[in-house]
Amino acid sequence: DNGETNEGRAYLYHGSASGISTTADWMVESGQLGANYGVSVGTAGDVNGDGYADVIVGASGYDNNDLNEGRVFVYYGNEGPGLVLRPEQRRADDTVPIAREGHSRSADGFRLAAIGRSPLGRGKVKLEWEVKDRGLRFDGMDTQMSSAWSDTGTGGVALNEAVASPEPGRYHWRMRFVYDAATSPFLAASRWFTIPWGGEEEADLEQASIIGGVVWLDADGDGIRQGDEDLMGSISVQLLDDPGGALLDQVSTNRAGEYDFVVNRNASHRVRFVLPAGYEFTRRDQGGDDMLDSDADPVTGETVPISPPYRVFDTSGWSAGMRQQGPCFTPDEEAYIYAQTIDANGNNVLHFQDPNQPDRVTGYNIYRSADAGTPYGEWPLIASDVIDMDAAEANIQWVDTTGDVSPSGAWFYQVAAYNNVCDAEGPW
Repeated sequence: DNGETNEGRAYLYHGSASGISTTADWMVESGQLGANYGVSVGTAGDVNGDGYADVIVGASGYDNNDLNEGRVFVYYGNEGPGLVLRPEQRRADDTVPIAREGHSRSADGFRLAAIGRSPLGRGKVKLEWEVKDRGLRFDGMDTQMSSAWSDTGTGGVALNEAVASPEPGRYHWRMRFVYDAATSPFLAASRWFTIPWGGEEEADLEQASIIGGVVWLDADGDGIRQGDEDLMGSISVQLLDDPGGALLDQVSTNRAGEYDFVVNRNASHRVRFVLPAGYEFTRRDQGGDDMLDSDADPVTGETVPISPPYRVFDTSGWSAGMRQQGPCFTPDEEAYIYAQTIDANGNNVLHFQDPNQPDRVTGYNIYRSADAGTPYGEWPLIASDVIDMDAAEANIQWVDTTGDVSPSGAWFYQVAAYNNVCDAEGPW
């Protein structure tokens, strides 16, 4: 009551780094008897797109020709209509906006957009933006900026910039306009602004957790993707939960051989590649670059468990090499040991070479004896279908980590090339 009984009043308290103010910074009342102004209040979003949050007040008993018909009042956060800036967070492909606390649903990050304007009239502007993990304060560090100036013209210019490939997680952001000193010598930059809902330390959007990769035609069967090898489209790829193995989703690779799944960031998963008729998987975990190797188990077609926290690598690092089935060739050349060393843990390290063609070999069988005079056929097999244990070194390395002590004081080794597709071993 302030002149009229039950007219109602609404108060607004500004926030700050030290908390909400203890006295109202803005107040309004209805001036009408029984209007019940302020019976409901809330944020209205950014009704006029000027980058300021607006507020909304309800008056359930307000009269306007009809008794108690009620009215809703919207007040601009800028205390006036302002210039429309229309700040938006958008999908990486720029097709649609992302709702507050929505998902980017793309491994390519997201975009920030606004209508570039200057309060001093026509000029040149750039967009500057700052993106932080949810809960981290904005501090003006690690900002990014448009590479080129844009002319605002008389009606403003659409600015749209990519925030490329952030790690999966929840983010908040702010942006502002930077003005060219030649056209705006007295104003270096605008205020910082963002979408108006929520507090400045709350998340604006989530960079989705994504598992993805490619399927390629591994022509030489070495399990390593080369630039001249074709990518395979229309290959079925399945997302499984882990450890249960239930099917969660299924997609087909696109024409570039790519696939991806948006996944629960708190759960573990596996990927299963489905072989088309007449094909088989190639060797797994070859070479020194995880982005170029095949991750599919040659028998099951499944990856190892992929667990949180998810990272940018997971968006494109889980791939499969396939090759057309044909005659299975047995290794026909001897692999030979050319050096033996001791590592820092006292383990024997075999250094060996293999002249066989890559499509004949999936790994190596290691035999060991305490007596060099024992016939080769009687030497115990201690490791089967092993692969290079140190891709950074030339040729092939294998480390004997069994810790066994030879009764004769010395170990003797033999290495044989092996093809698990044929279950065939090459000569010693």
